[in-house]
Amino acid sequence: MPSSCISYRSCTVQLGVVVAIVSIWLIVPAAVAQYSSSVQYHQDLAPVVQDQNPNQGGYPTQGYNQNLDNSLINHIAIEAGGGFNRPVGYARTFSTWGGNIALGAGWKFTRWFSTLAEWQFLSDKIPGNYLAQVGVPGGHINVWGLTLEPTFNYQTSGKLGGYVVGGGGFYRRVTTFTVPQLEEECYYFCDEQYVNVPVAHYSSNQGGWNIGGGVTWKALGLDSNAKLFVEARYVWINSPSSNVFGTPDGQFVAVPVSFGLRW
Repeated sequence: MPSSCISYRSCTVQLGVVVAIVSIWLIVPAAVAQYSSSVQYHQDLAPVVQDQNPNQGGYPTQGYNQNLDNSLINHIAIEAGGGFNRPVGYARTFSTWGGNIALGAGWKFTRWFSTLAEWQFLSDKIPGNYLAQVGVPGGHINVWGLTLEPTFNYQTSGKLGGYVVGGGGFYRRVTTFTVPQLEEECYYFCDEQYVNVPVAHYSSNQGGWNIGGGVTWKALGLDSNAKLFVEARYVWINSPSSNVFGTPDGQFVAVPVSFGLRW
């Protein structure tokens, strides 16, 4: 036995210490090198991920929402609705309650602002006093218009929202007088009945404007573009102050109330 080892146990201990030191010397550099390589890998990878998602710091949340917001379908604005209208002011002397229809299509520039080209149709009856002055038993007034309608939309909370709308353009008003006439009507069988037959009418073309607002409800969900709406407007039409019958006439003013669908 070598002289440097006092005993067998002492030599064993010394040999174990030497093996441990050699093992540490071999393992630690390899581990440090592996850790350094891993860090370097992530550092090299980060710019690549960042380039793929420049607006999100490397997290891929850009694509779906931005593509959805910029898609053509989300820029299209559509409205379809109808309801009733009530003449106001002096217009009540020559017209009474009736119905209304509104159809429009246009472009949504942002989620807050859109512009639509709108066709609106109002149909009112004529009061009995006015008909008596003309000397006919029946009649009606039809008004249709083509207007541009800038619309400002706003969101309240959840599924509820609203908008303010106003615009102007071309309106045509046609006043028609009718008399009942007995005619034969045939469907599954023939029968005679009275129908209102036009006997006279007059019309006018003029400019006008409207303004109003409404409330919307996303009945199909928060992510849907479709919204149910109810709205009221004030419509002013610069109709002539006289007609061929010499009866009172003038500006047609009404408040249509509509229910329908907006996109």
